Amino acid sequence: MEGKRSIQDLWAAARPGRGIFRKTPSDSDHADLRRAGDRARDAQRWSEATTCYSKYLEQIPGDTAIWVQFGNCSKEAGQYKQALEAYDAALALDDATADTHLQKGHLLKTMGRRDDAIASYLRSYELQPNGNPAFDELLRLDAGTLIGAAMREGDDLGVQAQERIRRAATSGDGATIYLDVTDLIDYLRVNISLSGIQRVVSNLIVCSEEFMKSSNGSRVRPVLPDFNGSLVYAVRLSLIEQLVAMVREGRTERPMLDRAIEAVLSTKSLVELNPGDTLLIAGAFWIYGRYDLLNQLRQHGVRVTVFIHDLLQITNPEYVEAAVTRAFRRSFVDVLYVSSYILTNSKFVAGEVERYLKQRMNFSIPTIPVTLGTELGMRNVRLTSVNPEYLELATEEYVLCVATIEIRKNHIYVVKIWERLIEEFGGHVPNLVFVGKWGWEIDQLQKYLASSDYLGGRLYIYNEIPDNDLAFLYQHCLFTIYPSFAEGWGLPVGESLGYGKPSVASKVTAIPEIGGPLCKYFDPLDLEDGYAVVSATLSDRPGLAAWAARIEKQFEPKTWNDFCSELFGVVQRYGRDKTIDHSRNNSIVEIGEIAPFGSAALPLLEEKSQKMVTARMTRMSGWHGLEAWGCWAAKRRATLKVNTRLAPDTDVMVYLHLRTPDWAEVADCTIKVNGTSTFVDGLGPVPRWHTATGTVSDGGVVDITLVSGKGFFQSASDGERYIGILDLAVAPVDDAAARLQLLDQIVPGGVPRADASSGMTLAGAPIATS
Repeated sequence: MEGKRSIQDLWAAARPGRGIFRKTPSDSDHADLRRAGDRARDAQRWSEATTCYSKYLEQIPGDTAIWVQFGNCSKEAGQYKQALEAYDAALALDDATADTHLQKGHLLKTMGRRDDAIASYLRSYELQPNGNPAFDELLRLDAGTLIGAAMREGDDLGVQAQERIRRAATSGDGATIYLDVTDLIDYLRVNISLSGIQRVVSNLIVCSEEFMKSSNGSRVRPVLPDFNGSLVYAVRLSLIEQLVAMVREGRTERPMLDRAIEAVLSTKSLVELNPGDTLLIAGAFWIYGRYDLLNQLRQHGVRVTVFIHDLLQITNPEYVEAAVTRAFRRSFVDVLYVSSYILTNSKFVAGEVERYLKQRMNFSIPTIPVTLGTELGMRNVRLTSVNPEYLELATEEYVLCVATIEIRKNHIYVVKIWERLIEEFGGHVPNLVFVGKWGWEIDQLQKYLASSDYLGGRLYIYNEIPDNDLAFLYQHCLFTIYPSFAEGWGLPVGESLGYGKPSVASKVTAIPEIGGPLCKYFDPLDLEDGYAVVSATLSDRPGLAAWAARIEKQFEPKTWNDFCSELFGVVQRYGRDKTIDHSRNNSIVEIGEIAPFGSAALPLLEEKSQKMVTARMTRMSGWHGLEAWGCWAAKRRATLKVNTRLAPDTDVMVYLHLRTPDWAEVADCTIKVNGTSTFVDGLGPVPRWHTATGTVSDGGVVDITLVSGKGFFQSASDGERYIGILDLAVAPVDDAAARLQLLDQIVPGGVPRADASSGMTLAGAPIATS
């Protein structure tokens, strides 16, 4: 800037309070200089642009936006010192614009000043958490963990939303919905694209801010519960949103994704849930080994709800890995015990849950279907970011099948259809495209495909592609096919219709609920049926075009925002409902029936078609996690709360199946039943039944406290373990039939009626049985 004032002089003149915001009479000249700078910038004539902008700024030094443009062009021209001074001048005028800090960060990164670049990116992100490229830059600089520390409490929400929540909390209407994101995080540790369940959770995250803006004070906070430590940790909503955006947009190189997850975890902070709040588990609930935390939350008046995607592990276990089936069945019983109500993704699944409750449990709870969205969420595809391979693929006709490639999805069915089509019609058959990650039991399919050279090169398989590319494939396919044997919903059918594309699909489980009359259906077990539907569709191109036009006219997509608003609305209403006692779980011990603690008992109950009534959720405090045989007390004083159908003040006898650790040869304990104490000695490692008496309190509750006495100590190898419990049962003292029924179950071969009626046995003396 020869013969002109230095940038420092212009910067000083630009500072507020120096009178530089008054324009001179030659406004048109200044505008001409600015336009000339813009034209040179757009043409990438960087030096010319900086000359025009500097002359403009001599006259109008208070124009913050042009200081930023001056800095950008100076950076591109390689004049880094001048660019840095320009950005600082802009920030002196306005320090609250995220883009200015972002551009300064880019410059500092180019100059090799990593720490300074991180500081600028952090300030940019702090000002604008959502959709800010500063997030990716911080990950690239391996500084993601600093994001949480830079953000202030409440920055995840707009000022107006925060004020609404504050007012609602003051009026008692500001309950919080704590959304468990553990499954989403765990899934993204090993995957770089979203699948069905995780797509639902990610959309709840993305749409939560919109819900908070429209709700009357309800807040959504993502959390990572620690089920082993019985604690709940909140994480930043904006960081989870950024993580989801990375995955959807395909910015998912493994190192970057790992750093994004690290950034989320760095914001963990302990939170305390209050009565009226809700813990919502919308992901895979069966990943947890214990649910004591949910029981404790229920005691505290917190609503617990689980979103059920399907019951395949119960209704169709042949399509699910055995270990997952075992975990699901065990966990499903436990979450039913502790849930205030159940949410499902379809009416079909709601019906299955209600049938299970009726047939296998001894209680009922509200079950509410909230059907999923039918859109992928990527309407405006960015062709510039579409993988060139997919652009090439779309130059020929193809039929699309979107599903995890596993035995349940029935891909071999489609392959067989295409083999027959190729045999009959040769080169006139469109290509077949599978999109989905490899799943369970696919060795046989992979070998078959390899032996056929992937249908002679007609079959294309793509794993874990971003949503932008998937949207492109939907938009350019002839139609989609979905041959699954069983589904709780079937997202790809809805996504296909959402893009105006016909879908031929299985006519089983929940799938027809999505497409209704706008889909064509086949029997997934009948290959001839499938071939007839597909070949007829391919042969009638005018009919296919008319079908697509009918979909465009008649199909009403359900947006993910609609789904999330509906789901959060249900949760909000149940959170406000004061007519339900949310402090008690749903576990009921029936009179005269033995209720086991251990997980090994569940398959036996299932095998015998008995009610899945257990004592697992009677444990209140002082217990270790459940094991196959039962449970150890973790403290000398451990409590149980037994829900029964008995009237208050009923005299009751409690039967407890107890043992000690192997190293406690002789021990004793005191059993307190609603304050009435019974002393038991002679305890040992061999399980024995013992009885105690007391009274029933309000609501049919029997409170039991086990106080371990002498003979227990901390073992160096086994840790701190006290009394162990295998089973329990209850019966009214004056109900001889119920007590005899219990003794017949306790004593192998039954009890002779003369012995069973002896006063000592029924009044509380130990009943020894292994």
